[in-house]
Amino acid sequence: MKRLIVILFSFIAVFSGTISAQSRLQLENDSRTIVRNEGSTLSFEEKDFLNLNSKYSKALLFSTFVPGSGQVYLGNDLKGAAVTLAFWGSAVTAIISHNNFLGREDRIKLLTVDYEAAGTYKLADKYWNDIQFEKASRDNDYDRRNIFTIITAAVYVLNIADILFFTEDQSVENGLVTIDFNSSCDVAYGGQNKLIDLKFYLP
Repeated sequence: MKRLIVILFSFIAVFSGTISAQSRLQLENDSRTIVRNEGSTLSFEEKDFLNLNSKYSKALLFSTFVPGSGQVYLGNDLKGAAVTLAFWGSAVTAIISHNNFLGREDRIKLLTVDYEAAGTYKLADKYWNDIQFEKASRDNDYDRRNIFTIITAAVYVLNIADILFFTEDQSVENGLVTIDFNSSCDVAYGGQNKLIDLKFYLP
């Protein structure tokens, strides 16, 4: 009699565990449905930039003030980070080069005054060499400022063009489908583990 009871409880435990595993797998497959529109590309008109409530118009606004932020808003994090780093890196370099250019201009003026007031040939020659060195450095700063100013402007224009024509919405909320559960469900009792699994049926 005891052996029969043990066999009966073992069968119930195995059967309940099987139902529990099946229910858990079915619930996981049904409730976590993700739909990705991979490979789909919206046209310029479909992005509807004139609608201020659309994600693309908001992304364009973000990228207008902070280059790269619109790409991040649309879920293109790596591209957005690259645009932001390129823009601010080149902009900061251009600003620093411009400040160095102005500083060397002032330095040249002071050295010129000292050169004209030098009382000896040796001292005048020293000031002359310093002036030539500062002029060469000033010219390098001038060229560097212009180059990185052009790069900054180019990155900004490409940033706007990328939002308008190339960046697609890859944000998480765009790829997720909202799932509504109805009230019907199956209950599986997990034997000795005392687990209850609920299986929801999707509409």
